[in-house]
This record gives sequence, structure tokens and C-alpha cells, in this order.
Amino acid sequence: KTMLKKADAITSCSELLKKMVIKEYKINKEITTIPNPYDNKNFNVTTKTNNNNLIYVGSLEERKGVILLAKALNVVLSVIDNSLVYIVGKDTNRNSKNISTKKYMLSLISKEYHHRINFVGQVTNNEVNEYLNKAYLAIFPSSFDNYPYTILEAMASGKNIVCSDNIGSIDLIKQNNYVYETNNLDDLINKIM
Repeated sequence: KTMLKKADAITSCSELLKKMVIKEYKINKEITTIPNPYDNKNFNVTTKTNNNNLIYVGSLEERKGVILLAKALNVVLSVIDNSLVYIVGKDTNRNSKNISTKKYMLSLISKEYHHRINFVGQVTNNEVNEYLNKAYLAIFPSSFDNYPYTILEAMASGKNIVCSDNIGSIDLIKQNNYVYETNNLDDLINKIM
């Protein structure tokens, strides 16, 4: 707080973080938003997508919204019957049950849909790009994320995006109609559909 109050200039990587800092520390100074630099050399459109496949890219942890996503998939997969779901990222025990988040997610998803979900694990950027190109829609359900590059990677790969309203890179997609209210299951389902 002292550093922020005495600073000659303050920057933030996103409007979301800027608003949080102003509110938390009651800053009256101008804060300039300068997005983090991004190099998309590994991400691009390699194929035209003609499917209803979904993808999530990121660590499997509760704060990333994957538990909410798992609950949403029961409804989504019951309606969109010809889609696959790619879950790309490392498994963790970072959840309220302190167990494998992959196992936790599978316990919430009806067994009749398990064959349509591909837990890919952690892979190289080139492989992430391959999976992004197999999907139509990328979903980023984090309860908070300062400025995730995964959304930028999905954008560079030409994906449609659904994300929560508590993600820093929302600055880039705030006019998108597919931003849902954080932690609102019904809104998430609606935006995916």
C-alpha cells in the first residue's frame, strides 16, 4: 500500500486488476493499463473447425472453474450429442476435497458422457495448438485469473470463447456475448449453448 501511495506512476496488466487495486488500496492516482506482452508464435489456425467440440486449457484446479465446468457438461453434453470435450492441462489436488481434480470432475459428470471427454494432460504448446484446432469453442471458467495467456492462445487459434467476467483478459473480449457471471452455473450453461 505504501509503495502504491508513493509511486510516481502505476501500471496494471488489465482493467480488472486496476479496478481491484483502486478499490482495495483506495488509490486516487491514474493507473495506466498495459497488457502483458504476448508472443503467439506457437498458436494459429491450422484447420477449419466444422464441429461442436469444446476445449478447456489450464491447470485442473477448483479456482480455475473446472468443477463448475464439470457440472455444466452434464447439461451441455445431453443437448449437443455429437461433441467431444478436450481438457488440456496438468491434474492437481487443488480443490475442496484435496483429491485429483480429474477424478473429482469425473465424479460430477454422468458416466454416460465419460467416453466423450478426453483428459489430455500437460502438453507442449504445439500440441495445445493442435487440440485448439480440433475444437469450436474454448471455455475459461476461472473464478479469478489476472491475465491468462490461454485465452490469447485460443484467440490466435481462431476459437470462439466463453469466459467468466472475472478474468483480466476480458478487456479483449468484453463486447462478446459469451461472458458469463462468475460461478453462475446456469449462465455458464447458457453461454456455452
